[in-house]
Amino acid sequence: SNEYEIKEFSIFDFSKEIKNMEDSLSKAKIKDKKYSVIKDLVNYISNL
Repeated sequence: SNEYEIKEFSIFDFSKEIKNMEDSLSKAKIKDKKYSVIKDLVNYISNL
């Protein structure tokens, strides 16, 4: 039964890790979006 518990725990741990990775990925995407918006603004202003 001990082996089973370890298995369960590692699966849980793994999904937690994946969740963390997804969180940081979506944060990075938001940063990219903000960056491209700022870049577009700068381009727009410099073309005025």
